[in-house]
Amino acid sequence: MGSNPTPCTIHEPTVENLVNFALWLVRKGNRDSTVKRKLKYLKGLKGSVEDMFSQVLAKNWSDKSKECALETVRQYAEFLGLKVQKPRFKAYDNKELYVPSPSMVKQLVYRIRSLQLRACVILL
Repeated sequence: MGSNPTPCTIHEPTVENLVNFALWLVRKGNRDSTVKRKLKYLKGLKGSVEDMFSQVLAKNWSDKSKECALETVRQYAEFLGLKVQKPRFKAYDNKELYVPSPSMVKQLVYRIRSLQLRACVILL
């Protein structure tokens, strides 16, 4: 004989889970528009919470949208009673100083219309 298979721990968002999650968010003080946006994020994700984190990071979204989606997945895990940490998102957790290239600086200076402001930026 063999042993019984272990039950799958994937918490894919079902319609019932999404409705209960929406009610949970409203009880936490979220506005209706915020709840709609968070449900929209979750509808496009599948698999476990870790898979959802990976899917969000792989999307071609803006950094702010990714940050909101990651927070939504973290809240969904909290709703399910799972303890997970939101992944560190490089765009917001980066400690390195950003140095623009010389061509980027030239483009910036070129776009300044005020002669006085352009001179100040060049001197800086």
